[in-house]
Amino acid sequence: MRLTCYYCGAEISTEAGQIGTLIVCPGCGHRVRVPRPGLADASPPQADRRSSAVRKDAAAWEHLSNQEIRDTVLYEALPRAEKLRVNLKRAFAFVLPRYDDLTLFAFGIAFVLLVLLDPGLRGAMAAIGTDPHSETETLLLGFAGLGLTLSLIGVVWPREKSEFEKVMMLFFAILITIGAGVSTWRTPGAGALGWLAVFPIWNQFNAVLLLLLASTGILDTDCITDRRATARQIVVAVATIAVVTAVCRHFFRLHWAVTYSIAVNYTLSFLGRVQKFFDAPPASA
Repeated sequence: MRLTCYYCGAEISTEAGQIGTLIVCPGCGHRVRVPRPGLADASPPQADRRSSAVRKDAAAWEHLSNQEIRDTVLYEALPRAEKLRVNLKRAFAFVLPRYDDLTLFAFGIAFVLLVLLDPGLRGAMAAIGTDPHSETETLLLGFAGLGLTLSLIGVVWPREKSEFEKVMMLFFAILITIGAGVSTWRTPGAGALGWLAVFPIWNQFNAVLLLLLASTGILDTDCITDRRATARQIVVAVATIAVVTAVCRHFFRLHWAVTYSIAVNYTLSFLGRVQKFFDAPPASA
């Protein structure tokens, strides 16, 4: 049985056992419910009439969350306060981050490796956890640890995330980005990194940007998407982060925050190129 994704217009092949369940559209990454055969047979004429027009906007819909798409479709029915929020998010859409399963996993695995390899980082975290006067820091660290755990298991246990899970994962992503960005400011000798300085500088820019967006309410859980990671992407991500982290720590002797910035940014960029390579159509003979 085939159905048409109502987000991007892509045709999706389904099986009888998937009826009534949510599946991920391979075109845009959003979750759609597989209808009963009777409903599926009645919908194609309407879907066909709009699919060609909708596909033209697929690139724009691809990185939007389900909530953002609903806000766009139902915009006129929204209250004034919600319209203002949607308008602000649209105005700043070009700087809003998008965190899919693979991005959050890369954040998490890079930090775990650094904790294992850097005694100084382990000691700093232990000091926060054992200091009786740092209840707030300990609580923040606990929330970040929960978000880290959810980010790691999200790639091996794909499911529709609850709002609480999204909040914890977003909190972890923001905290680790801001923490690494702030730490690089205090890193001695950061100016001697040469071209490698672009990574911590980019992380510092992201840290300031996330603080501004989060403090104004523009950044929320809509930036957590349901795009799943493939097994190949997970393996490549782990291998790349492990190699880059080991080289930065043991060869260049870089600070953990600088190493984190380089490992995450390089890995996500590399994965994007690998994905484009595999998705490229074969050359005609």
